[in-house]
Amino acid sequence: MEKEKNEADRLKEENEQLRQLLDMKSKLNATQVIAADVIMRTPAAWKQELTVNAGSKQGVTTSMLVVSGGGLIGSVEKVEDNSTVVNLLTNAENTEKISVKIQHGSSSIYGIIIGYDKEKELLKISQLNSSGDISQGDKVVTGGLGNFNATDIPVGEVTHSNDYLTREVMVKLHADPMNLKVVELAGNPS
Repeated sequence: MEKEKNEADRLKEENEQLRQLLDMKSKLNATQVIAADVIMRTPAAWKQELTVNAGSKQGVTTSMLVVSGGGLIGSVEKVEDNSTVVNLLTNAENTEKISVKIQHGSSSIYGIIIGYDKEKELLKISQLNSSGDISQGDKVVTGGLGNFNATDIPVGEVTHSNDYLTREVMVKLHADPMNLKVVELAGNPS
């Protein structure tokens, strides 16, 4: 009985993640979207990376972003023929330089994801292109600049913005990358 209940719970969770992906697919502003299953994730690197079962033969490129749970969870790090290693946003050593857009009222401020604060569980954004106002609750989406060109994928919302000298913005992630079974890879071939 216990085993069957665990299996039912697992399938329910996977079903919910697939539903979210379907909903997300219609909203993704990318010409190429590839669905994939998570096939490997080691406990030692749980917050750093995972591997999915789609690779270059399925059209995956290194300029793709990775989406699950209704928002951005990472970026493509390494592409093999039939698998891809995904660098997660929760990787504190993240150096992928993903551009984001902070939406404050009718204005947009662009910045770069510069890391992840493990203690606070918040994403760090810096290198802002404007000294305009940023408020708690402002929505953050992908900016589409640089290598990763998929725009308007939900990233999270601003929790607080540091002083004007450092201009570092902390963002609570929209998606929870802790228990992933399925993801989508999104990008625009250059």
